[in-house]
Amino acid sequence: MLLLVGQAAHASEPLDIAYLRLTDGYWQAWVTDSQGSKHKQITRSPIDKTRLSWSKDRQELLCNRNDGSIARVSVSNGKETRLTLPMKGMLDAQWSPDNQWIAYSHSPEASPDTNDLWMVRTNGKDLRKLNNKPRLQLMPSWGARNKMLVYTSGTLKKRKMDIWTLDLKTGSKNQLTASAGLKFDPVFSSQGDVAYASNQNGNYDIWMIKKNEHQPFALTDTPAYEAQPSWSPDGTRIAYYALIDGKRRVWVKDLSSGKAHAVTPADSFSRYPAWGH
Repeated sequence: MLLLVGQAAHASEPLDIAYLRLTDGYWQAWVTDSQGSKHKQITRSPIDKTRLSWSKDRQELLCNRNDGSIARVSVSNGKETRLTLPMKGMLDAQWSPDNQWIAYSHSPEASPDTNDLWMVRTNGKDLRKLNNKPRLQLMPSWGARNKMLVYTSGTLKKRKMDIWTLDLKTGSKNQLTASAGLKFDPVFSSQGDVAYASNQNGNYDIWMIKKNEHQPFALTDTPAYEAQPSWSPDGTRIAYYALIDGKRRVWVKDLSSGKAHAVTPADSFSRYPAWGH
């Protein structure tokens, strides 16, 4: 059943922004359109969901759960199918653009302050460790055509986290940021630009690095806490989480006009948008 919010969406407006909403005590997966005009609850199981990504046909979501498991979820009926994978305790899992692979981070039990990056086929085969570095490697996100990952790496103890890319064919790594502060939630656009959240200016804003350029710049600059960006399919807008006046909502910003609007209700807590491509 659709929950109507605000004005009716155009008939052609797809429900292609997935997000997490606190619902009856659990973080559940929902979907909405880019105007926030319609909302549909997808998951209902009594466990918190932590991160989402879409199948390429937008018929399923890959859903992280707070027990470290991963499930495929039907958008049409909400059925959750737990994946049989060779590891437990997986974090930040994201489907590759062709849905053949899952990239994720994992913390060895003996090293709680170390997270490594891994990838595995969706069918549970071909498990691969992607790095052999100390410190945290978190939040992998895929580039187009399965060739690149962007992720955050560093140490929370020293309050220093930066954005890196990994070429999956050559194994080469490239550091994109080198400024003070923490950077999280990096994501590629379809054009190869990178958006991420950073507190390098004191509070968390959304930042961007254009493809083949090295100078980050802020996409948002407000006193609010803004993080967890997700690109629109054409790279002209971003969905993101913002905490404004105690309200935890998902917003969409048009990068040409600079205008932003909330797409989730003010009377509920929402976070972690994932725009289907």
